[in-house]
Amino acid sequence: TAVPPRFFFHYLSFFSTDQQHCEKLREFAARTLEAKEEYYEYCKTERRTFAEVLWDFGSASPPLDHLLSMIPPILPRKYSVASAPQWYRKDVWRALALSSMPQLRTPL
Repeated sequence: TAVPPRFFFHYLSFFSTDQQHCEKLREFAARTLEAKEEYYEYCKTERRTFAEVLWDFGSASPPLDHLLSMIPPILPRKYSVASAPQWYRKDVWRALALSSMPQLRTPL
C-alpha cells in the first residue's frame, strides 16, 4: 500500500520497451519542479500503489528479483494482537473484526 518513490520510476524506465512509457517514467523521476508536481499529482494525490504503476506502464517488465528488491516489505503491526507471534508461538490465532451497519429506515 506504499506510494512508489521517484527512484522507482527511474528504475522502471530502464525496463520499458515503449518509448512513450520510458519518457514519462523519466519525467516522473526528474528533479525539476514541473516533474515533482506531475509526480505528486499522479502518485501522491491518487495514492497509487506499486501494482497500479506497473499496470499503467505495462511495457516496463523488470525481472522479478529486481522488482522485489525495489518494493519495501510489508512490516507487521506491532500494536495488533494478530501480528504478534511472540505471544503464542505454538498456537494459531485468528483475529476477526465484526462490524454492523445501522439499518436505514426511509419513510414510505
